[in-house]
Amino acid sequence: SLQFLYFIAYSATMKKTSSLMKQILQAELTWMGDKFERGVRIEIENGMINSITTGHSDSEVTLKGKALMPGMINCHSHAFQRGLRGKGETYTGEGNFWTWRNEMYKLVENSTKETYYAQVRKCFEEMLRGGITSVGEFHYFHHEDGSKRDFKFDDVTLQAAEDAGIRIVLLNAFYKHSGFGPKELLPEQGRFNTPSLQHYFDNMARLQKNLTPNQSLGVVAHSLRAVEKNDVTELFKYSKSQNMPFHIHIEEQPAEVEGCLETLGQRPMEVLLSALDCATDLNNVTAVHCNHTSPSDLLKFSKSGGMTCICPLTEGNLGDGIISDIKNCAQQICFGSDCNARIDLFEEGRLYEYSQRLLTLTRTASLRPNQSDLAQVIMSYLTTVGSRSLGLNAGSIGVGKLADFAEINLNHQLLDSVLEEHLAAALLFGTSAQQVVSRTCVGGNWIEFA
Repeated sequence: SLQFLYFIAYSATMKKTSSLMKQILQAELTWMGDKFERGVRIEIENGMINSITTGHSDSEVTLKGKALMPGMINCHSHAFQRGLRGKGETYTGEGNFWTWRNEMYKLVENSTKETYYAQVRKCFEEMLRGGITSVGEFHYFHHEDGSKRDFKFDDVTLQAAEDAGIRIVLLNAFYKHSGFGPKELLPEQGRFNTPSLQHYFDNMARLQKNLTPNQSLGVVAHSLRAVEKNDVTELFKYSKSQNMPFHIHIEEQPAEVEGCLETLGQRPMEVLLSALDCATDLNNVTAVHCNHTSPSDLLKFSKSGGMTCICPLTEGNLGDGIISDIKNCAQQICFGSDCNARIDLFEEGRLYEYSQRLLTLTRTASLRPNQSDLAQVIMSYLTTVGSRSLGLNAGSIGVGKLADFAEINLNHQLLDSVLEEHLAAALLFGTSAQQVVSRTCVGGNWIEFA
């Protein structure tokens, strides 16, 4: 098919170089968590950072004209939805999230194992081109045959990630209902169905046995529309017992809030806090979206350790709304590419910040009173907070961390005349990641782009 031929051509422009041997890296500039620094030498071996020394001269640089930063962490993706790119943008009436969802169901209905694999792998490869080395794949499209509940697409997703070369946390979703009530699944949701918690736990145990070094699992309750409160509690307990991250969609749409109030008498975040017992440490919990979460609920969630994953490009694409009172997230924010209509985490950070400026009529909405470096804050969301959200030993350049990097081409025209002290801000506010990232490294393995 044309799609498959495109996939072959797209993949042929990528070159993977595998090496578990010792490598010495010294870029012109290296992001050390608060700024780009000169003279940083990194030694990696067996996929890990073994040592870091500073104070080296420019004459010792091994990566000339390059900067190194931690590989970016994409905390929320539905990779198969890349197949919707360009679709659903012609309207005969009002367009919204729910009309977009109908397009998504058509994609699901027409997906075979082969087309699903090709689309998902292309998506992961596109992430690598943009400096993303780890993805949290929020996965609910489980079955090749919905009537058999075969969970075959779980394995296909892991294989696509392995073949692309990206680190993946398969955030495997429990999905049982079509709405509050609870309501039975719609026929078009049959390939998402997890009929019971036991089915879910058995499948997780099966997947766990076959994971590669670049793969891990996370626990997901798709949403309070799709999962009853008691099941959310059990899934959360399971995530704690298995030391896995726990993710859930929450308050993306006003209709979700209205339906929850009508059925359960509380807003979704209130129900979630009750289900998780907000006195418990929620440091493995990520709530995705929170576009319509009240400031008091958001503050309570954040104070308990919960993180918020924001997906500005998708939320803008779908007309979801903009999260407000961002200071109540306590800077425990990470980003996701979600529907993958556009994959660029620099742009996610940029749109997030600009939307906050438009809401607040200030340029400092994301800063605490004692902070001044906005780029440093947003870079932490793309890296260190993202790694916590996915439970990864990544997101920073430090001894004992995974050797996951994005290499930046300092000679690119978009960075012409940018001073090193302004580089982080220039990347976030003046570039596209796929234009300025020259290579990515996942566990010591370099991926180059033609």
